[in-house]
Amino acid sequence: MTRARTVDWAPAGLAIVVLALAGFILIGGLGISDSSYSNAVLSPRDFPFLIGLLMAGAGAVLLLRNASALLPVKAPPTPKEESSEATAAASANVLPAGREPQNPRILVLLFVLLLGYILVFVWLGYVLSTFLFLTGAAMLLAPKRPVRNVVFAAALSIAVYLLFTEALNVLLPPGPLGGLI
Repeated sequence: MTRARTVDWAPAGLAIVVLALAGFILIGGLGISDSSYSNAVLSPRDFPFLIGLLMAGAGAVLLLRNASALLPVKAPPTPKEESSEATAAASANVLPAGREPQNPRILVLLFVLLLGYILVFVWLGYVLSTFLFLTGAAMLLAPKRPVRNVVFAAALSIAVYLLFTEALNVLLPPGPLGGLI
């Protein structure tokens, strides 16, 4: 007895795109020269390599979770099987309590936020642009917790700025808040 199943190619296709981009970043990163400082812990080549590895890992997990979409579809069910299958499919797609289905508009809005972040990064400086980006992203992902989102964005922006500028001696764009932090 074979059962039909609906195939959603989008997650598997996205996984393949993420893996391809990871490969592109890893290969492109090989063209970056090592640091000219002999005592440098990290070189400019390490950042694209780390990002490429993280993307490859995320793409691999996404592909494994959705590998069934790449397998051939089984034969359609008989009419008698369809009614029992519809009931089983409805119960199988129930989300855990308190969890809403994913909204593709959120992904698009996060992408727009990321583009805006890239465009204003140097002009507004690291702390302010990162604070605005993180606040916007957190508000999209958890709109019912605005105070927590703002506190999180401010704390993370300042902590990372201080880590890079004070501990690692890496200059980040100060922007209009340059003299305050």
